Amino acid sequence: MIESDAQTASKEAITLLKAIENVDMTLVKGEAHKVWMADLNVLQSATEHISQAVNVEKARDMLSPLSDQLFHTLKKFQVEVDGYRQYCPMAFDNEGAYWLSNSEEILNPYFGDAMLTCGNVEEEL
Repeated sequence: MIESDAQTASKEAITLLKAIENVDMTLVKGEAHKVWMADLNVLQSATEHISQAVNVEKARDMLSPLSDQLFHTLKKFQVEVDGYRQYCPMAFDNEGAYWLSNSEEILNPYFGDAMLTCGNVEEEL
């Protein structure tokens, strides 16, 4: 989304959907399985919306719920990944929004070229 290209965002979302579908469900049992299934619904729904978005603004609208859910799911299940949780205070008419990145460098997906470096690193994953 930093490229402001809905087609690229859609392709990447399809890749993410495939990764989500490949999660080994046998690793989560009992109550954890119920929690995972609720998280999975949000992850799949947001990712599917991004994959079907006809313009980059629609895709960006779903990035925030996807990023938030993925962040909280990683924390709940204590999954260690290399990356960063980043924040843009100006996204969504100054409401602010988070995203996850594998780079410490700020490359703002909510504004792309217009404000590529707007934001800050909130947390290392």
